Amino acid sequence: MFIKKIIESIFIAIILQLIGVQGAVEIIIEDVLFPTFSKEYLTEPDVYVDVNNQLFANFSIVKQFPPDAQVHFEILGASMGEYVIETGIEIQMSLCEMKDEPVILNPILGMFGLSVSDCPHPVGVYGNQNIEIPMELLPDEFIPNKYLVVGEFLNEEEKLLVLMIYITIH
Repeated sequence: MFIKKIIESIFIAIILQLIGVQGAVEIIIEDVLFPTFSKEYLTEPDVYVDVNNQLFANFSIVKQFPPDAQVHFEILGASMGEYVIETGIEIQMSLCEMKDEPVILNPILGMFGLSVSDCPHPVGVYGNQNIEIPMELLPDEFIPNKYLVVGEFLNEEEKLLVLMIYITIH
């Protein structure tokens, strides 16, 4: 009886420790696409994921975006192969307000070589290599799943640029 109580106590202690353990979030970038881009404003973006799970991106702004352009950013989770689960991460704001949003959008500008002080961004060549998703911006725990990160740059109803990043979180 005494040994049974000790084993139960050890089992409960182990379970409580396992419940409190937070694992490191691992993000695998599956693909990056630009299904829509305005040739009036941009060259076709060149982007790929390298073997180290880092992004390379290169593009040119050939005409400055309108100052009242909007940004829509959203993360959707997968269910039965479709990206339909709303995660609650959705932001819509003007392009120039992005530089003041410190958690998600401002760091994304810097990752792609865009100056956070210039708005709208001037005509020029932009990009970066060895782009990684900044883990410090993510919560300690994230539900393992496949996700779609969607970023849209809009001028009224016209889509100037649509960025889609497919990721898997373990």
